[in-house]
Amino acid sequence: MEAMEIACKQLIGRPPTALTVSSYKTHSMNVQPTQQLLAKCLQLYETVTVRHSLMVVGLAMSMKTSVFKVLEYGMNLVKDKTRFEDVVMFTLNPKSITIDQIYGNFDPVSREWVEGIGASLVRKCAQFDTDPDLAPKRKWILFDGPVDAIWIENMNT
Repeated sequence: MEAMEIACKQLIGRPPTALTVSSYKTHSMNVQPTQQLLAKCLQLYETVTVRHSLMVVGLAMSMKTSVFKVLEYGMNLVKDKTRFEDVVMFTLNPKSITIDQIYGNFDPVSREWVEGIGASLVRKCAQFDTDPDLAPKRKWILFDGPVDAIWIENMNT
């Protein structure tokens, strides 16, 4: 508890940077802002600036989701928008729903396409570009769950 108070006091009065904002978020998430966590946030930031999509894999409870949340929070609060663009993140657990619910399917009775959750999230992200009030620069759709060969192969196609 004492260490947390010291760390929070160090953040007060500083101009917000990616590291100080990310450190604050880790405290609100009850996660320690270790050098490894903040290094992973910076590595993730460097990766998303040059890639359109990526996959983060690791053991259970290895803070993969926390890295994304801390980076999203930090990028949204930093005032230097020339380097750190605003982010909107949509999270979906692909193991909690069926493949048809993720991607959509053709209904043989009505002969209509039923849009899946993943497709509707992509549509929502595309619609953000047309509305200047809702146009953050980056949209992240996070499939947060165990990797399954079926849904990941469908995503590749």
